[in-house]
Amino acid sequence: MIANDTDAESLEQARERLARFGGRVCFQHGRFSELQSAPRSAGVEKVDGLLADLGVSYYQLTDPERGLSFSSESLDMRLDRTRGETAADLINHIAERDLADILFFQGEERRARKLARAVVRARPIRDARHLASVIESVSPPTRSRLHPATRTFMALRIVVNREMEELDALLEQLPDLVKPGGRAVFLT
Repeated sequence: MIANDTDAESLEQARERLARFGGRVCFQHGRFSELQSAPRSAGVEKVDGLLADLGVSYYQLTDPERGLSFSSESLDMRLDRTRGETAADLINHIAERDLADILFFQGEERRARKLARAVVRARPIRDARHLASVIESVSPPTRSRLHPATRTFMALRIVVNREMEELDALLEQLPDLVKPGGRAVFLT
């Protein structure tokens, strides 16, 4: 089994949980776009099956240092904290129009322009709590169970982690990764 994860901390947790399997599990820290070399590094040409978990874990959502929760004192949002721009960097420097496009296209946020304007006016955004309160302040009351900042946080996480680009890269590599007759399963 080859276990690959972009989050080094999650990979370490998996290593601890799967320790009883010894050398039967090969661990690799990397993105989907870097997965193509994994089978060869484990001594196989192609794999029989591939399971891609596209979501974030409860551990990641509740870790206050990650900034994925509305109450975090951070605004990092990177799943691989060793590289890339943080959500705080992005949100404090991006043009209002570009931020609105991110919220609309990645978060399916109908109020994207209004929210982007409010965020730009509130700069610098210090942390996730601050961002959530800015979004709440310009959001109408609703009966929805979703927090008004849910779509904004999702959109920022998708962009910061290049999730769409990484998924595209994985899909392009599938024929080279999985044996004919093998299975690829995506957990979303």
